[in-house]
Amino acid sequence: MSNLVSGFAAPRIADALARARIRSAIACVLAAVALPTDLFADDPELTVLHYYGYGDSKLHLDYIAKYGRSPKFMFTTSDLEALNMLKRGFDIQVVYICMPALSAFVAESVIEKWDFDRIPNSTYRFAGDVLGDRSADLSEYLVPYEFGNLFLTYNADQVPRADVQNLEIFKNPNYSGKISLPAYSEDLFTLSLLATGVDNWDTLTEAEFEAAVTWLEEVHLNLPSYWEHEEELVDQFIVGDILVAWAWNSVGYYARDVNKAIRYAEGPDVGYGHWTCGFVKTKTNHRRDTMAYDYVNAVLSETNAEQLVDWGLGLANEKAFALYYDEDTRREVGLHSPEGPRLTQSSLPADLYLRFVEEFERIRKLPKAAN
Repeated sequence: MSNLVSGFAAPRIADALARARIRSAIACVLAAVALPTDLFADDPELTVLHYYGYGDSKLHLDYIAKYGRSPKFMFTTSDLEALNMLKRGFDIQVVYICMPALSAFVAESVIEKWDFDRIPNSTYRFAGDVLGDRSADLSEYLVPYEFGNLFLTYNADQVPRADVQNLEIFKNPNYSGKISLPAYSEDLFTLSLLATGVDNWDTLTEAEFEAAVTWLEEVHLNLPSYWEHEEELVDQFIVGDILVAWAWNSVGYYARDVNKAIRYAEGPDVGYGHWTCGFVKTKTNHRRDTMAYDYVNAVLSETNAEQLVDWGLGLANEKAFALYYDEDTRREVGLHSPEGPRLTQSSLPADLYLRFVEEFERIRKLPKAAN
């Protein structure tokens, strides 16, 4: 069988709900009014493309101490949108993306390598499975910032444990209209690949890809909708509209603040996903190069760990992790390593990343369960 991978081949609940509800609206408005590169030529400020909520000044105090103000922030809702913005010439120096999209950014020649000697707070180093077989090609392009897990998350008061012993619960007609999947292609394929017996997409074959697509098509029939924001899914879990979901660990963490019955399913036939996101540096930022390094170093400060763990996220600073993330805390927020297979979201080949996106967009248009 041919190998598809060759060559390059996401606060506590109140804060989370507030920021997520307006994320899409802000992204759309900013995308509409943002100006092309040449109109920013005299702007001395650093511009960072991020997700809404991360522009909080408390997350980059060292940067403010040096420059007297925060960077400019623009906001996006997807890595593909961010890539398209760079290709269209938006004047952005630092971009937050997640690992699966990295090769696509490199392939488009819109980013350049970091000098890690200039980022002393970047003490976290990728495990081999995060970069897959392309560590020599990609390791210097992305500074890891945060990480988390993906779990089969369920309401233990209404879903018997026997039903969450494997991922086939998503096909169970008894839960039709009561399950939810994320509207993010890499998270969806993490689930479907695990469900079809694949825990490493670096060696993905065409047959394995097609099996994962078929599995998603079948599960789609049980879905009322795909969730796009944490607060949306948390609310649905709390009121009982959703009983089972494939979700970021932060969803279960938030939901348990209100409903203690929300659990992560764990076991040898369940598995879980692991994601890493961070910062890339564009090729347009030479005039503000030092500012880019100062910003990334500031957000990686160990002083930010307490905030990120409160959001259910891991900060990619080993000293901070040792101080704030003991075993009990990791288990509480869902950053532990449970029993069962783990699919780590390594960087996908650019063409396969786009194929994941295209297949999801096709599947989500198919008929699904009535609300």
